[in-house]
Amino acid sequence: MRDRIGATPVQALNATLDHPAMPVKDGTALPPLWHWLYFLPLHRQNEIGADGHAKRGGFLPPVPLPRRMWAGSQFEFRSRSPTCRPRRAAPASSCS
Repeated sequence: MRDRIGATPVQALNATLDHPAMPVKDGTALPPLWHWLYFLPLHRQNEIGADGHAKRGGFLPPVPLPRRMWAGSQFEFRSRSPTCRPRRAAPASSCS
């Protein structure tokens, strides 16, 4: 999966957080964790379950649990001033 780091998600989050508008060009530094604006899964309507999430059986096993939640994660920023400046990016993740 690849994604283009475009301006619209950054501008939308700035508006949501009531931050001033900022120009977003290729290479613009993003605040830490704003990478969550990108690499969003896209699902066809017939792939959506009753809870509005993707049906189980792909990434999630088809277990009959009624609720889904994010249990947590750990982030490591490998520089003193963590910013994201990519033009194109590919996600990298690991489970431990």
